[in-house]
Amino acid sequence: MREVLKDRFESIPVQVPRSEIEAMGVEIGLEDPSEAVRIFDRLKGISWRGDYVRSDEGWVAAWVREVN
Repeated sequence: MREVLKDRFESIPVQVPRSEIEAMGVEIGLEDPSEAVRIFDRLKGISWRGDYVRSDEGWVAAWVREVN
């Protein structure tokens, strides 16, 4: 997931829609889009830091920046 994110975006920080995270999961072979969201959440704080944009249904986007 980290490598897909790095390859996808030319500049960081970037706002990433949740739907794009789910689509990346499909690209890397995950059957359940929610699994991609869980992987992304696990990367936060280790490989990435960012603030979520939330709605009543959960987060809809995340501002992502790389951890040095």
